[in-house]
Amino acid sequence: MDGHAFAGFWLKDEDFSSPVVDDAQMLRKRLQLQELTLVETTLLTGPNPGRFKQAVEAGARHVAEDSHEPFEAAIDVKRARTASVRPLDLGGGAGAIAPAIGPARPVEIEAPPAFEEEINRAAPAADQTLDRLEKWKASLLDLSLRNRLLNFKDSKTGVALECPNPARLAALLASGRRFKVQGRSDVLDGHDGRDAALIRSG
Repeated sequence: MDGHAFAGFWLKDEDFSSPVVDDAQMLRKRLQLQELTLVETTLLTGPNPGRFKQAVEAGARHVAEDSHEPFEAAIDVKRARTASVRPLDLGGGAGAIAPAIGPARPVEIEAPPAFEEEINRAAPAADQTLDRLEKWKASLLDLSLRNRLLNFKDSKTGVALECPNPARLAALLASGRRFKVQGRSDVLDGHDGRDAALIRSG
């Protein structure tokens, strides 16, 4: 944040696509999917440390949409190490910084948070047939950003289809009907001097 830093950790074997993420929305998505946890570590230090749950809630508030604190960037340490980005040696000969250690204080340990278990989608048995809706529901169980049904991005690899009845097209595709995709023709589109209605009437 502006003048402040806090920690976070992955709950899955994941990382971002780049070492630096400057979009807080990316962090909010991962928090909602329970793939990432942010922790305000300053609440866990000092003579009167707070509870871990409070530190997690404070970390999530830092990237909330209604947060008044300007979000600067998140650094993915794993991705940075993969890109051979290492910590800088500040030098100066100050020596190692030793934390101030006071008398131990008993801290009540909370129950661990309940996270959703990994969903292992087993392949249906040979005699088990799923209809089109059930197949789509099974595909939607993947709530990560890898699921293109939930996180579609228009790109050069996508093909735009012009169809007057998409529901009928989807039903025919689900039934196994094969189609041939043709490019859109500019013949009789009103710009070549010919009249489609006149040709049809002849």
